[in-house]
Amino acid sequence: MKTSAHRAVLATSLALALLTSGAWSLASTANAAVPLPSKTVRYDDLNLDQARDVVILYGRLQAAAREVCGADTQPGRKFVSADWKACVATAVDQGVRKVDRPALTAYHAAKTAAPTLIRVASRD
Repeated sequence: MKTSAHRAVLATSLALALLTSGAWSLASTANAAVPLPSKTVRYDDLNLDQARDVVILYGRLQAAAREVCGADTQPGRKFVSADWKACVATAVDQGVRKVDRPALTAYHAAKTAAPTLIRVASRD
């Protein structure tokens, strides 16, 4: 079991998330020492053996990812940026991996699973 000190804070870093964005490639070539944006997500008040607390933590991870990834639309556009969606998805993936709890991992997998197509066999 993980210690409460380990559970207390999760820093969601976006190194991989920013790789999906053109801004990362420009920033990395301009200055490799630029710190990547991050957000601390606390979950020491949650019991991750309880389904409702897993849902709460997942919401916190999503909120932190949206905040760190910045604006969801590009100036002058009404549609959500694909880069923003990828940034948020990657940041949430990283956060879930860092927490490393089976219930949270299973919940995340269920929320992000691609729809399954079912084929019905025919007698041709």
